[in-house]
Amino acid sequence: MKNFKLYPINSFISGNLSLKTLLVCSVALFTQINCFGQSELVVNDTRNVVSSPNDLKNRVRFDFKNRAVIESPGLGMFTGVMTLAPWGDATGGNNYQLNFNAGGVYYRTGAFGNTAWESWKRLVMEEPNGNVGIGTTDPSAKLHINASLTESAIKIGTPNTPGNLNVPMGASTGGYNIDFYTWRDVQPDQIGARIRAERWNTHSNNNALIQSMDLAFYTSVGLDQTNLTEKMRISSSGNVSIGTKDSKGYKFAVAGNMIAESVKVQLQSAWPDYVFKDDYKLTSLQETEKHIKEKGHLPGIPSAAEVKSEGIDLGEMNKKLLQKIEELTLYLIQMEKKNSEERSAQESKIIGLKAQASEQQKDIDRMKLKIKSHAKAIY
Repeated sequence: MKNFKLYPINSFISGNLSLKTLLVCSVALFTQINCFGQSELVVNDTRNVVSSPNDLKNRVRFDFKNRAVIESPGLGMFTGVMTLAPWGDATGGNNYQLNFNAGGVYYRTGAFGNTAWESWKRLVMEEPNGNVGIGTTDPSAKLHINASLTESAIKIGTPNTPGNLNVPMGASTGGYNIDFYTWRDVQPDQIGARIRAERWNTHSNNNALIQSMDLAFYTSVGLDQTNLTEKMRISSSGNVSIGTKDSKGYKFAVAGNMIAESVKVQLQSAWPDYVFKDDYKLTSLQETEKHIKEKGHLPGIPSAAEVKSEGIDLGEMNKKLLQKIEELTLYLIQMEKKNSEERSAQESKIIGLKAQASEQQKDIDRMKLKIKSHAKAIY
């Protein structure tokens, strides 16, 4: 057995010691450091004994344990356990245990009156390389969170906090920011980018009982922090807007120029192959001419004023333009048929005229022979 100095138990019970002090002094007890300079404590060798939350009342106890016996995670065969039993019945709350081994510091609780402890949980500890792990004893980044595929790795916000309910319909009730710092000599702690989850009143005016949430992305040009402005937003309905907060109900809205190597538009409505069906009513050229004179644009095509105020739908506009091309094709086919019929009629007429001219030539030739014959008879 080893002797250590112990701080009076009533200091733990009254809450005069912080968790940090408790951890430091607990480590001191196990490393024979005189932390408090008061009464002595014995570390009990109970390595193969399984204890329950009911085993201690109104005291602090230190034990040398076999790690497998207490089902502790971590490393090494043995571990040191500190048990804090703040009271003698359930009115004092739970009993607590701290467990120190080569894998880290762990804790668990047990409700007074229960025969079993809760599962061990590892305290978040900074590794020698500065990394912090949650759910892992070997963090590979400054913050390494190990979570299963079915659980949340991070939750941001406080449940059951409505924020500012007294806002107009469609106004923000609050939100949560994740900020990324950049550098400028006059403002070293400048925020260069931000991801913001923003809540919106979607219930009624000045009564935000129902709230939706958008995800907004901010960046800064680096001049100063006031240049941190929103550049993109994903709305609660799944609409994406770039350069504007309002997608106007469209799934993708861009306020500015856009370039792409390829854009595919897949329409849900019918492609205008119906123009070539027998029951399609083709507007006559006379009617089209009349519409152009009255309206100043083709039938079925938006006017310049409409395009300026409402824009154009690329898919619908391409469909309308194809419809006009197909109608022009029908006009050309009609004109070709008419021209072909006229050419056939003209060719038939020409053939008839040629035949008539041939007969007339024959008549002339016969007349010439008769005249010649009469002339010989006279002379």
